[in-house]
Amino acid sequence: VNQETWDVRGAREWKAAGVDSSRIVTLIPFEAIKMTDISGNSSVAIGNDGRGSEWIGLRDLPRDLIVHWDDLAKANWGEKGNVFYSYENERSIREKVQYARDEHLRGVGVWELWRGWLPGESPGNRDPLLKALKSAIGPQRQ
Repeated sequence: VNQETWDVRGAREWKAAGVDSSRIVTLIPFEAIKMTDISGNSSVAIGNDGRGSEWIGLRDLPRDLIVHWDDLAKANWGEKGNVFYSYENERSIREKVQYARDEHLRGVGVWELWRGWLPGESPGNRDPLLKALKSAIGPQRQ
């Protein structure tokens, strides 16, 4: 199975169907997905069989993840043992905001904002994804 890139579906499909891009808003999840690789082939690899997917908060990610960047999918992901985690970080959010600009979309939105909240962090470090989004969008224009 070919790897599906993050921009192959969604907004481009709607635009190809004739929807005006200024009416499209793409969403950025502030939650992570966790899945167990059950293939037995390796710890975690793209294309391996997985089971038990569940949505979790950013605070539920193990601190000792081995972190990866997939440049084709423009996605951040991590692994620990045979468990795969897909989640947003500053770079992936920057890529998604730039994509929305490049495609002339109406904007970006967030779902599960609370899942990006890190209550155990010090004040000023509890909302890294929201800060990354604000930085990627830049100053508001009047």
